[in-house]
Amino acid sequence: MANLEVNYCGVTYRNPLVLASATPGWDGEAMRRAAEAGIGGVIPKTIGPKQDWAAHPRNGRMVLHRMGNKPIGQVNMDLFTTMTREQWVTKELQIAKAGGAVMQVSVLAMTEPEDTAKLVEEMQKTGMADLFELNVSCPMPASTVGLHIGKSAELTYRQVKAAKEASVLPLTVKLTPNVADMTQIAAAAKEAGADGITISNSIRSFAGVDIETGKPYLRSYGGYTGPAIRPIIMRHLSEVARKVNIPLAA
Repeated sequence: MANLEVNYCGVTYRNPLVLASATPGWDGEAMRRAAEAGIGGVIPKTIGPKQDWAAHPRNGRMVLHRMGNKPIGQVNMDLFTTMTREQWVTKELQIAKAGGAVMQVSVLAMTEPEDTAKLVEEMQKTGMADLFELNVSCPMPASTVGLHIGKSAELTYRQVKAAKEASVLPLTVKLTPNVADMTQIAAAAKEAGADGITISNSIRSFAGVDIETGKPYLRSYGGYTGPAIRPIIMRHLSEVARKVNIPLAA
């Protein structure tokens, strides 16, 4: 068999295939099975702050929509876990790590960079991560902080700098496609110390915003992802690759 090993941000993956944090990142067993089947790396669902309004760490489930037999996109629809964050980290991530794939642990950017740094330090102490992914682009309604941070070069810089200073592991940054020019955001992340860039998170809305209410016309819980947004992701990937010299994943 050919040697498919790749080095991404100083971490060796047995191949360049990574199981991203959507549907397959729901639980440790799914990630473990993927690892044992040969996947190079796994990214569990993003870990955020403890919520007063919900005991579970995430409250969206990806539902695949089709047009005939062709998948056209996914939308977060309903509850997929009732686990506490402690159960998710201590139990599910351990199960996932047992599969042997690289663990790229995703953490959500907090309102304040120092709180983001504390979350990175907390996750680092678990010993589950081989590298981190800083999510400055979460499209979930309860995480609009993340969505807006990823639209600003200045806010992204502050978050990446704080997270990088808190981590002894490589740090990648997951950006949002909800921007006209991602290259400025990617350049700011690199300047702040990011080791790599992920392009990209799901899209919050296609059709614009109601100027009377400030709400998107196409409202959803997790935005739009999958094959439906591939041309948009490819555009951002092409532009960032040509203008910012940093390892990219897409």
